[in-house]
Amino acid sequence: MWSSYVFQRVVWNLLHLACIILIRTQNLVFAQITLEFTLTEECPLHTFIGNLNGAPLTTVNVPSYPLSTFQLLTQTNHFILNETSGDLFTRNRIDRERLCPRQMQTSTSLDSTVRMDLEKLNFGSPTHPDLTNTGTDNVCKVQLQALQFTQKTGSNTEPMTHRVILIKVIILDVNDNPPGWPESVIHLSVPEHSPIGTRLPLPAAFDPDCGPINTTMSYVLRDLASDDRVQHSQLGPFNHEAFQLDTEFLPSPNQVDVGLGNLPNLWLISGCSRRMFRLWLRVVRDLDYDNPESVNSVGQQQQQQQTQQHQALSGLFGTNRLHLRNARLQLVAADGGQPTPLTGHVMINITVTDINDHPPIFQLGSANQPPKELGATGIGDVARQEQMEIEENTPVGRVVYVARATDVDDIDNGHLLYQLDTSASLSIKKMFEVNAKTGEIVLLQSPDFERQRIYNVPLTVSDGKHVTSLNLFVRIRNQNDHPPVITIRPVGQPKDEHGSKLGTSSSHPTSSLFPHAKSVALYVVEHDAPGRFIATVTVTDVDDITGIEEGPGYSGEGGSNLDYLMPGLAGTSDTMNLGAHCKLSHAGLALRPLFEGSTNQFKLVTQTSFDREQQTEQFATLTCFDRGHPPLSTQLGIHLIIEDINDHGPIFKHTPMIAHLKENEPIGTKVYTVEAHDPDVGENAQLGFALDDLNSNDFTIDSRTGVISSLRSFDREQREYFNLTVIVRDQVSRSSSADGLESIANLRRTGKSETKETAEHKVTGYVIVYIKDVNDCPPIFPNSLYQLSVSEDAKINLLIGQINASDADATEANNQVS
Repeated sequence: MWSSYVFQRVVWNLLHLACIILIRTQNLVFAQITLEFTLTEECPLHTFIGNLNGAPLTTVNVPSYPLSTFQLLTQTNHFILNETSGDLFTRNRIDRERLCPRQMQTSTSLDSTVRMDLEKLNFGSPTHPDLTNTGTDNVCKVQLQALQFTQKTGSNTEPMTHRVILIKVIILDVNDNPPGWPESVIHLSVPEHSPIGTRLPLPAAFDPDCGPINTTMSYVLRDLASDDRVQHSQLGPFNHEAFQLDTEFLPSPNQVDVGLGNLPNLWLISGCSRRMFRLWLRVVRDLDYDNPESVNSVGQQQQQQQTQQHQALSGLFGTNRLHLRNARLQLVAADGGQPTPLTGHVMINITVTDINDHPPIFQLGSANQPPKELGATGIGDVARQEQMEIEENTPVGRVVYVARATDVDDIDNGHLLYQLDTSASLSIKKMFEVNAKTGEIVLLQSPDFERQRIYNVPLTVSDGKHVTSLNLFVRIRNQNDHPPVITIRPVGQPKDEHGSKLGTSSSHPTSSLFPHAKSVALYVVEHDAPGRFIATVTVTDVDDITGIEEGPGYSGEGGSNLDYLMPGLAGTSDTMNLGAHCKLSHAGLALRPLFEGSTNQFKLVTQTSFDREQQTEQFATLTCFDRGHPPLSTQLGIHLIIEDINDHGPIFKHTPMIAHLKENEPIGTKVYTVEAHDPDVGENAQLGFALDDLNSNDFTIDSRTGVISSLRSFDREQREYFNLTVIVRDQVSRSSSADGLESIANLRRTGKSETKETAEHKVTGYVIVYIKDVNDCPPIFPNSLYQLSVSEDAKINLLIGQINASDADATEANNQVS
């Protein structure tokens, strides 16, 4: 197209230059003249349009020449020019709407008018050779250029003249297009409960044909859901159940008469004025998106609440209500064509959008029990209630409940937010977490029945405007997750492992008397008669909510650590693990009920007599079972310590007891240690030693250790031995007080002790102390001077005399003289 345009410009410039030259040289060239023709669109092919040689001029009167030839300068596929006769014909189908698309565009100006401007003569200046002329609004005009060569006589010597002809072909409209819309469907949305009289703007139809007759003349609305037929002659609104069509006509000139100067012929050119409309869809009923009767019922109480809310909304929005979620209408436009108008239509899809005019409602029965058993109560201002149970020790992270709520407003169902109410206690917040989107309640801690048995979880659900509450009571179902606890308390004052008396002490509720031991020490006196009550045994189980048994005449009240006690739950109890049964592994011990009817409090009694000297301690195992399924058991060791009585006397280790003491030993020399023992233990085995008074000046004995020491130095040559009498008794006090010394002195004198009222034992033994000789005496000569004589001629080894000496030492080893 661009190359064609350039070519036409070049040709036009050359012709213009040639015309200037001819005018200047021969003065035979005329300026450009304009011819104008009219043509109805959709005419047959090769329809005659007009003759260029004899057509009326729109410029000046220029003579025609019988001897002429023509040449079409404009390249076109729609027209053809006979170069000899100058006749102009159609070449192809002429469609006004395709030739002049700019004139067919929908006018958006509300005050547009049809204007027709005639081209003025343009001498000496070229015009843009457009195929269509846009100088006239809504008039389709095709412009062509042709070259005419003329001769008056036809002589070869006669100079040839030429002129340029501007051909304007006005295409007249026929009603060949119906009104229409760019889109096939118009989508509209209107919020429910929009005020009656609300108007929704609609686009007007567009008819590319030339008005005012061939263009849009009227609109009609019909409901596609009905069998109503459209009457094209009907103007104005069509009454729909919920909507009406409002139209407003904006007047514009219907026709413009244009005279072509002083030309002999006057053409009537129809101006394409369009009928301008404004369209609205007006709401005539109160539209209600929600229909309570069509909402799925989630319970009679919920339906009742929805009905109450619906009635309240009815009072708010009026009674002229219509349940409607969508409507399908058809907007029909008709033109003014005769005899039969053309029509076009567009579908209108109207969607009634939901608004947030209903609060969300919790669905009861979401727990793990049927709704009938849940005790769900309350509507209106009272918070709804629901009860459920979960097992204690349910693991952390477990979803125990899913809160479900529905909202009559569909747009809110996907945007409901669940959360704990602000009234939730700290224990609730530590135990439960609510997923805001799904309503899942997740455990943050594993529940413990023994710590808390019921939780009141206050839930809320919000749709962004309304808030609804639910009190969810979560009961913890007791499980047999604790073995029984055995508590043994000795009757009387218990002793520790070293035999020392302990003060009165209460055992820890979850342990034995010795919290850090797996056994408990009990004491029994040896040789005690069978049937002795030595301890109380209490078996408790924290899984048993009844606690310690109540004896006859007992009166007390118990409570539960509850955040909130739901009506109807007071006084409930779980008797799953009442009572326990126990067994002992020792035949010498037995359990008896502490009182008549007792099932978890017992007394531990002996069934035999014990001898400490045969076995100082014995061991037993007490095993107790609860009543759970499966039962849990606890074992506790019993360390039975046999307490001693003084049933044995002292016994000397050596018999006889013989000691040796060297003579001349200093005073305090240890002579002998008397050793004795007592099969008893403790104070009963504490021995005291004493010597009789016969040897009290010669020897002494340590009352505790039995060490015999000398009180003087002894001479073997004077006394060979001593026979000592030793007295030993048990239950001797180790007190260093005067009373203790007096007891020893009395024992020495009388052989009896006055410090004990209980029977004691004493034995007598004998220690023989031999004085051992030492070489402490020199030999002695009887005479101090001895005189002997011998002859000079005495022989060798001749006895000349005998001198004797003696030694006072007692033993031969020490008294031999040489």
